[in-house]
Amino acid sequence: MPAERFQIFFVGTYSEKGPYIPYANGEGILTCSLNLESGEIQQICINKDVINATYLAKDSKGNLFAACDYFEKTGEIQAFRIEEGNKLEKLSVSSSYGQSTCHLRVDQKGERIFGASYGDGKISMHSFENGHLQREPQILSFEGNGPNKERQEAAHIHQVEIYPNGQWIYACDLGSDAIWQLQLAENNEELQVVSKISTPSGSGPRHLVFYPNKPFAYVFCELDAKILTYTVDEHSGNMNLSGSISSLPKDFTGVPAGAAIKIHPSLKTLYVSNRNHNSFSVFTINNAGGELSFKSNFSSEGLEPRDFSINPTGNWLLAANQDSDTLIPFRLDTKTGLPDGTKGTSFECGTPVCILFK
Repeated sequence: MPAERFQIFFVGTYSEKGPYIPYANGEGILTCSLNLESGEIQQICINKDVINATYLAKDSKGNLFAACDYFEKTGEIQAFRIEEGNKLEKLSVSSSYGQSTCHLRVDQKGERIFGASYGDGKISMHSFENGHLQREPQILSFEGNGPNKERQEAAHIHQVEIYPNGQWIYACDLGSDAIWQLQLAENNEELQVVSKISTPSGSGPRHLVFYPNKPFAYVFCELDAKILTYTVDEHSGNMNLSGSISSLPKDFTGVPAGAAIKIHPSLKTLYVSNRNHNSFSVFTINNAGGELSFKSNFSSEGLEPRDFSINPTGNWLLAANQDSDTLIPFRLDTKTGLPDGTKGTSFECGTPVCILFK
């Protein structure tokens, strides 16, 4: 396939149901292609050996990593080599030492993998060398709670993210209304907690993104579906709240359920997905001060848009509608990052929960 007309991406799915996944129609990790002209999606191959791949990440050396959620049982981090034809060859597996493992990130050198486990509020740091994940990673456990008695009875780490300069690690703790700032110790072998950055009471921070070349962070909160804007002190890594804006229409009367947050490659636009509203909200970014301005809201054309991804060229947004078993491509303007109102053909995919472009 001519590279300029297609882009490869991977899809993580739920293949086994559990307490918060009432049904699971996935089959593993799919490898697909996106036609950049038409938005058509085609499946290339599938790795059926992977169970409940909740999140995917990659390094710059051709390796892919998956966080696997086994609900009340301890989860896993799995490493793969992206082979010729974009097939995945499993390299190694490590326990995540946590329950409901839901997110992971890879450092800039591809030497450390950071995993987040929601169920028991843990972070794991795995060394990765010569295709092998360290057998005994460092584990950090967090404690805390919030006012929502059903969702915030304990710490729940939902995401671990790396600051663009690679100096700090940040973890979104939905259960404690906090973002934990961590740093590698001088020996470069252990993570240490630097500070606890509080979010508004009952907000439930889920995912955050950093603006690539400015000291801004955007935190999407699951429990109130608000986006919090923070200014990052580039000397200490501390974050100061500077703004808050809702992702939902004023007439929404349901239960908020914020999900994913991404910045368009143009750096002019930010997107979030709203599950109970089954929609995407679009915001423009003031790159001078970081402020967000609401631009539009549009349907995800499916149920429970848990994740989405914007392709590297910036002309398509792919929605992963978990509960309607579909991937939907929406066309974007590459210069402004705004949707142009058209979409590609729906692609059937069982219980998709993560999309990652190669």
